[in-house]
Amino acid sequence: MSSLWQIPELVHMILELLSGKDQVRVAQVCRVFWVNVLPLRWRHVHHFKHVVRLLPEDSVTTEANAGTVRIKRKLHDADWERALLHTQHTTEIGVLNNDFLLPDFLTNLPSTPVFPALRRIQIIMGALEIPNVELVKAFLPSHVSSIEMSIYMGWRPAEAVLNSIANDISLPELTTFSITTLAPGYGPAISQAILSHRSIQSLTIGLCSPTQAAPILQSAAQLPHLHHISISDRSRTTTDQGPNVRLLPRGSLVAVTTLKVVGGSAFVDAVLGLPVAGNMESIRIGFAEEDGTPFAHCLRSIGQFTHLKCLELQPEKRMPWSAVSMLVGCRELEVFRVVTPQYRPFDVSEADLERIADALPRLQELTLKSLSKPGWGTKYMPIRYLYRIATRFRTLRKLCVSVDATAKGNPTFDWTAAEAVANEALEELDVAFSKVDREAEAAANEEFEELDLASSEGGLGPKVIAKMFRAWWPRLRLVKGDDPESGLVCAEVNAIIRCESK
Repeated sequence: MSSLWQIPELVHMILELLSGKDQVRVAQVCRVFWVNVLPLRWRHVHHFKHVVRLLPEDSVTTEANAGTVRIKRKLHDADWERALLHTQHTTEIGVLNNDFLLPDFLTNLPSTPVFPALRRIQIIMGALEIPNVELVKAFLPSHVSSIEMSIYMGWRPAEAVLNSIANDISLPELTTFSITTLAPGYGPAISQAILSHRSIQSLTIGLCSPTQAAPILQSAAQLPHLHHISISDRSRTTTDQGPNVRLLPRGSLVAVTTLKVVGGSAFVDAVLGLPVAGNMESIRIGFAEEDGTPFAHCLRSIGQFTHLKCLELQPEKRMPWSAVSMLVGCRELEVFRVVTPQYRPFDVSEADLERIADALPRLQELTLKSLSKPGWGTKYMPIRYLYRIATRFRTLRKLCVSVDATAKGNPTFDWTAAEAVANEALEELDVAFSKVDREAEAAANEEFEELDLASSEGGLGPKVIAKMFRAWWPRLRLVKGDDPESGLVCAEVNAIIRCESK
């Protein structure tokens, strides 16, 4: 074997570029590759059953009907050697709290930790599961820094685990705690689990009702190192469920700098009153309303965050663009994103773009995009709007938009007239095209005739697009698109831009 393969750093870099299946195939070539693949494949263990399969065949048995694993004889440290050789590399594990994990495993664990390098654990619980708190405790060494819990149904099993995390387990290095529940009544147990670990820096809570939020947020306010909080009302109710949160003192989330909140406007507005205005750097909001009017007041609340750097809005349906002027207090905002869900039109006007430009003069990244695909009733942005952005937003470095490049969608735009330099800062453009016309290339530079492009239905072609983009943004180096059609067009535009840049 070449001496190059004796360099661990080089082998590791190459193996990380391979898919999981290819890594397994490579590991079968020789021991050098096997030793390097092992940490990559065992870094994340989805289920404890993968560990049990490494135990001696004469020590465990699996029941054919239920799939339950049982201990046949007492396990010794020597029986665990093969498993520990693999699990020493595990930093993340998913624990399904079901019949598979029986209590008799607790009396047969090795003398050394099964997962000595474990940093993150995921606990998934359902209605039919038997609570096995002792087993959960066995997989929570003191150096775990991240816990993620998903409670689909059921009350007592999850409550027992939460109470154990709150009262019986010491996790001094726990910095990230996440819990999602589809059942009511967990507010007090979650609050106690949070309060018992004051080292938490990032908190993610998904609730089935906004009425559970107040005690959890009250506990979060007592965490001295909490910098990020994400809280979602998964019921998506549009009724006023925010009063219990409004009873909490304003500015009680003293250390929080990044916030994500999803729910009805009353709930969102109540949560927005909890952080200290001068500390906030990033806010992401998802609104549940059918009509955009109710959450216009929320934008007024956001205007108080004078040092805000990043704002992302995800309206359920209609975005109240007239309320964007209320963000005028966020003069330091550098990133502004508005993303509408599938099957919803992205309804923005030139006047709305003017409002954004006037309210947010320091923007470096602007995203105005719909998640809908072409042909789904999506109203994409016409080319003249894109030109208005190019002329009004002169500090942008990245732009992400959905563009209508059809002739029907741009009846009044002169494709050849808009050639003035507009913005010399923009370097990256993320664009979703509806349709393009590969025949409308008469105004393009004849230098690129070798790019013989097949024709399609009306609109704009890649050569014309490239010429305009180069004129509007001279420093543009990358044009990319998410969907296949946009990706194909963007690849052609990039090829032209690279040729012009040489």
